[in-house]
Amino acid sequence: MFIKTACCFPERITKPDYDSVLVELQHSEKVHVNLMILEARNQAELLYALREIMRYMT
Repeated sequence: MFIKTACCFPERITKPDYDSVLVELQHSEKVHVNLMILEARNQAELLYALREIMRYMT
């Protein structure tokens, strides 16, 4: 659930949410996971936009 919330609604993540998930990881590793989630979201948005542009142009 954390990954979906972080990807779709990052503004809803609170400190207790962040602390309660992936407890076996260090802080730096949690930050890295969050960066990967946000980069995946950006890639998905770009792919969707490019697909729609291609659909419009054909």
